Amino acid sequence: MSVEKNGGRYSFQCDSCPEAVVTNCTDFHEAFGEAKAEGFIAFNRGGIWFHKCAGCKEDER
Repeated sequence: MSVEKNGGRYSFQCDSCPEAVVTNCTDFHEAFGEAKAEGFIAFNRGGIWFHKCAGCKEDER
């Protein structure tokens, strides 16, 4: 799972490596904004959402 909500707060896990961003945000859009500020991206491929960290997103290009 790429996105988890624990205790009302969101975290984002890279689908290619152990890198993760843990936020203190209870709002999804605010939390994803923090993840994006850390270099994370999200993309939809064939109806499935994927999340990549700054290092792994370079492999997608």
